[in-house]
Amino acid sequence: MEVKPIKKKTGRVSTTTINSFSDSLKLYDDLVAEFPGIKRQGVKNAYTLYKGIKFTHLTNNGVLYISLPEEERKLFMKKYKDQFIGPLGNIKKGYVRIPKSLLKNTDELKVYFKMSYDYVNSKYKK
Repeated sequence: MEVKPIKKKTGRVSTTTINSFSDSLKLYDDLVAEFPGIKRQGVKNAYTLYKGIKFTHLTNNGVLYISLPEEERKLFMKKYKDQFIGPLGNIKKGYVRIPKSLLKNTDELKVYFKMSYDYVNSKYKK
């Protein structure tokens, strides 16, 4: 299945203040809605799947993680000065933590979302 984002670039940066899980969930739902054919799963731990493999995960405390290929993870961590630290202080291998400032920027974030989908999809083409 080929998944492409809706082709509109609005320069949108949400003015939503992220104070709760519901604020993060609203922004996450807006992001997922940009990709017809992908549906958000879960309630308090929201996520997206491709053929049973989770490629994004919004924790119940509103932190978004996206799975990226190794080289892209390194570039992302350098750009956003972040590490692979998971919700309980453990390493969430293969994922990057999305800063709140990026969660509010749908146009920029959807590039990483698509990259994550393509990464998981490529695992099935081997």
